Amino acid sequence: MNPEGWAVASGVMGLPREAVEHQIVSIVQDRFTGHEAIINSIRARRKAGAGEPARPAPSSPDSAPAHCSWCREWSVRQSELWADEWGPVWSADGRIGTRPNWARQSPVNGLAFGDERMHSVDSLAESDFVGLFETGERYLAAARRVRAATRFAVLFLNGGPKSASSLEHAHVQIVARDDRHFAYPEWIAARCPIDYWQRLLAAHQQAGLAMTEGECAGWVSLAPVKERDFTALSRSVTQGARFMYRIWRDLARHGTRNFSLAAILSPAHVAGDGGPERFAQWPDVLWRFVDRGDPAVAHGDIGTMELFGSAVIASDPFMVAALLRR
Repeated sequence: MNPEGWAVASGVMGLPREAVEHQIVSIVQDRFTGHEAIINSIRARRKAGAGEPARPAPSSPDSAPAHCSWCREWSVRQSELWADEWGPVWSADGRIGTRPNWARQSPVNGLAFGDERMHSVDSLAESDFVGLFETGERYLAAARRVRAATRFAVLFLNGGPKSASSLEHAHVQIVARDDRHFAYPEWIAARCPIDYWQRLLAAHQQAGLAMTEGECAGWVSLAPVKERDFTALSRSVTQGARFMYRIWRDLARHGTRNFSLAAILSPAHVAGDGGPERFAQWPDVLWRFVDRGDPAVAHGDIGTMELFGSAVIASDPFMVAALLRR
């Protein structure tokens, strides 16, 4: 970071530069259950955008929200404020840029975010949405030129007023490391048949809950994690992002406001080689989408049963599939 960048980070985190620069991330894994905790105490100090209600997107490039620093003084055009060791990464049209995450979750950890016309998640056009994920993948490629061992990666986006983010401006986050995948994919790889995702797709096709679009295939889960649980497989990030944009928009028209979306990349897709045997038949990109519940309905959010018991679901999977068919 340049001096101005350090001053901004310290102000947002409420910590001196030394605490931000030398932060400690602890990763604790239960080898029997597969549960993993990524612990970084300074993440609780973030203030940028925290607690602010969702606001409408600007109607024109000249009307960026006055309260959003990411639309203005920290915009994609201010790349000199802070950058990774592999330098800034942009989309082809320059409207989307990347920054390292101040409060780390993994050795490679950044944000892909757009300009002032891409402030609100709800207002993203398909090209904006796809561009965020594509730029996230470019960020990974740039990171691997410096950290060649990096091969386990997830791109994710949180949407809605209850989203797990202190940053109001629309963004995709990139997390990646070189020693093992994150807990969810590792749990599947350790406990399920090597062709688990192909079997799951076939089962949902038989149940009438699957749908395809080009080279992408997806299904509404027969055993949802939470409301409107959708899984998709794609050959590329670009194809999958286009497919998931359509799924998200269809569900949004029918009430989805809070959601989490992850693109879990196979090690082979990231590194361009065979990858570990346990991921040998993992799809190039696995997409997981879940509606976390209507923010206006107190009992609709994820709660104790979902975290420590069994998921309690109100949306019938066959009704959700019917919403998504064209």
